[in-house]
Amino acid sequence: MGAIHGKSAVVYLGSATGQAAVNLDQQTDWSIDFNMALVDVTKLGSTWKNFVKGLQEWTGTLSGNFDTASTALFAASTDTGVENFYLYPQGTASTYYYGTCWVQLGKIAEGGVAKKASNTVKLTGDGALSTH
Repeated sequence: MGAIHGKSAVVYLGSATGQAAVNLDQQTDWSIDFNMALVDVTKLGSTWKNFVKGLQEWTGTLSGNFDTASTALFAASTDTGVENFYLYPQGTASTYYYGTCWVQLGKIAEGGVAKKASNTVKLTGDGALSTH
């Protein structure tokens, strides 16, 4: 398979610790980012640097239409525990990513005369991001 378009993605997020994740069908943009610490272990007198791999981490962002019918994002961001997260980049019949994360609702709602009402969410992984 070649390149895909992100428009078919489906995002699920828990709204209370340990609860089943719900579909966030009003989200319009998504991303998952992966990072790892690289620790410099270069010896004195070396010409080239050497590294060892340290801890890994993942983060994500979501943004979308402000959903007046759902309180899931607000509930997830005010919960005191991590939430279940699933992202299906090509729809629910595709490979997906999953893990648990802390949810920060950056913009609860934003809008204006010439602007749709929207929100933004930051996800900070708590443990591994897995794929299936």
